[in-house]
Amino acid sequence: MTTQHTDEIFFAEILENLMRQNGLTQLALSKKLGIRQSQIHNWLHKKTLPGFYSIKRLSEVLQVPTFVFFNKLQNGNKEEINNDKK
Repeated sequence: MTTQHTDEIFFAEILENLMRQNGLTQLALSKKLGIRQSQIHNWLHKKTLPGFYSIKRLSEVLQVPTFVFFNKLQNGNKEEINNDKK
């Protein structure tokens, strides 16, 4: 069993929350981003992290600033995501 990196855990939680808020499935998001659904699956299951270009596209599609994906929500307040929408 491999150890999950903290960044992967936080990213997956943030992405899952944003997808839910926007009513997007993995398939719908992958189509909007122009990538394979398996990439979304890997991000959500903490197997990989997206590169800068993918984060930029996620930011555009989900209408949040890019820094949201780097915010580790140190205080555990996931409401910050809602407050940062453009």
